[in-house]
Amino acid sequence: MKNKLKVFFEKNPIKVLSVYGVFIVAAYSLLSFYRHWHFQSGAFDLGVFDQSIWHYSRFEKPDSSLTGLPNILADHFHPALMLLAPLYWILPKAETLLFAQAVLLMLPIFPIFFFGRKRFGDIPAICFSASYSILWGIQLAAEFDFHEISLAVPLIAFSIYFIDQKRWRSFFICSFLLLTVKEDMCLLVAFFGIYLLSQKEFKKGLATMIVGILAFWLEMNVLMPYFAEGHPYKFWSFSQLGSGPLEALKTCLTQPWLVLKILFSNQTKVITMFCIFAPFLMMAFFSPWILLTVPLICERMLSTGSCYWVINYHYTAVISPVVTCASADGLFRLSKYLRNETTRKKVILLLSGLCLLLNVAVLRKMPIRKVLKPVYYRLTDVDLAAPRALALIPDNASVLAQDTIVPHLSHRSHIRDIMPETITPPPTEDYIIACKNLQFFFFKKYDDINDFLLKEMGNGYRKIFDEQGWVVLQKVKS
Repeated sequence: MKNKLKVFFEKNPIKVLSVYGVFIVAAYSLLSFYRHWHFQSGAFDLGVFDQSIWHYSRFEKPDSSLTGLPNILADHFHPALMLLAPLYWILPKAETLLFAQAVLLMLPIFPIFFFGRKRFGDIPAICFSASYSILWGIQLAAEFDFHEISLAVPLIAFSIYFIDQKRWRSFFICSFLLLTVKEDMCLLVAFFGIYLLSQKEFKKGLATMIVGILAFWLEMNVLMPYFAEGHPYKFWSFSQLGSGPLEALKTCLTQPWLVLKILFSNQTKVITMFCIFAPFLMMAFFSPWILLTVPLICERMLSTGSCYWVINYHYTAVISPVVTCASADGLFRLSKYLRNETTRKKVILLLSGLCLLLNVAVLRKMPIRKVLKPVYYRLTDVDLAAPRALALIPDNASVLAQDTIVPHLSHRSHIRDIMPETITPPPTEDYIIACKNLQFFFFKKYDDINDFLLKEMGNGYRKIFDEQGWVVLQKVKS
């Protein structure tokens, strides 16, 4: 039986991966769908991206009433989101984005497999692909709303594979697309160039590095300010290094000890970095591919924003294919020290299988466990009352909504999140919707939102729905 299974895997690796990929997409889709249907997704990020791509699908300027910016490209430079707009011609729903994200996060299993198979055969390569698919960083990204970096994940994996295969045209196409995913991906492209230089691909490496650096400068200093129409860039969080990219670069070059000090300045950062590499037994450190983790690690750990240091959220997704490929290459390089071929193959199989078992063992503490619990699929009375409340709001109406309600109403030109800064001065939206049984971000208690609703009921709004904690107010036409 064991030999038959091995023969089947070796004869049909792509079929096995494809079937497995469908299973992973289904699991991650269910995970994110029901989180959304339980009103646990939020205005940031799902609502923002849903509204923006909805605009793209209608060939409109992607302004975002949620961010307060005249164009979403001023928030982050991610024109690659336009590639998802045709999906809204088929099914214009937030769930479409969540499904697309599940597919994008799954796609790297194929280049990772081919990358590994070149080094040590089908079975260990499948182990690495499967390990990647259930990494904690990938699971957290699949669960946490939608984010543009999900577009970068397969592009990074395919870029590594194309370099490994010396398929330069395909690599440059992936690199160009990476430049359009988000401004920080330009620095990763520059590090692809540095990696190529280290491998003596001087012309290609130098060209890639220069293009990455120039694209970063262009996006930060020309394109984003143009789309911002005077609004300042609000995501610079490296004040310890300088007031801008050039000052930060100067600090990194002249004070490298300061960079190291900041990188390891607290326990949270150390734990997160350990958890990034531990799923593959630290084997990534034995491969030159680990060079690509430098900009991704530094972007997070050098930031003054503590949200970037923690394990939570989606930030580890982009580094996951890099660590997986670097670990596979590291295992291959380590195995060369074993002169006996039979022993070498056994050690490779043992360690690749151990990595998979390690990642499987962690599943019981990961988000994916939710899809195995029947209670996750039961809609509460609050969930069931929601469609009746939402149906009262016309498609073309402007809305002020509680954070977790926003992604269910974001296919409109004007919608804002209920926050302290959006309720003073008094709102002018056609409808206000809230629910005391949902999470209320930005406020210490729901009473603050309720006081606001009561005030507006005496200030030009009337209540048209009150059920299971849901309240819908409509502006009275004068």
